[in-house]
Amino acid sequence: MSSSSKYYVVWQGRQPGIYTSWQACAAQVQGYPNARFKAYPTRDIAERAYRLGPKAAQMPIWVLAQPGPQVPAIAVDAAASQARGPVEYQGVMLEPQGKTRRLFLDRLPYATVPLGEFVALVRALQWMENRNARLPVYTDARTALLWFQKGGPGEKTLKRLPPDARRPIMDAMAWLQKHPGPWDVRLWDTARWGENPADFGRKR
Repeated sequence: MSSSSKYYVVWQGRQPGIYTSWQACAAQVQGYPNARFKAYPTRDIAERAYRLGPKAAQMPIWVLAQPGPQVPAIAVDAAASQARGPVEYQGVMLEPQGKTRRLFLDRLPYATVPLGEFVALVRALQWMENRNARLPVYTDARTALLWFQKGGPGEKTLKRLPPDARRPIMDAMAWLQKHPGPWDVRLWDTARWGENPADFGRKR
């Protein structure tokens, strides 16, 4: 997201208000004692945050967005330090007022991030199946969502993995085949809602 697309809310500064550039915001807050400000992706969210006052700075963007994600819900994500290798994945519960709590955290010894996100999706469904629950599940990974809709990644993708590394992927695919749902899996709208709450915070 470019800086020109952000809206800067200044609650405490030389002149509180909403600014459309960092330069204009900085003129209000740099050197100002106890300045309170924050950037938002849309004007609607910025206006809502400004009306709520400085407490809005502690709220996730997805709480301020209207319409925002449905809650309660589960959000999943995966992360890795290299293109192929160990991949961590996790799922978090989204609760009202912007609260989150981790439901699971695990790793694949060798995979790619999209494969980790696919396994995370299935893990979220398994979590719900074990509790007889049905909630929306959000992912920001279009590839993982496409694989979910198709029942899993294709053979070409699987052949790129060592045989032992295919097992957790194939186990997830087999479970999905036996438990077709219906499931409510949705794409997280990062542009409007900010970072996926399950994100590991390792983006550069």
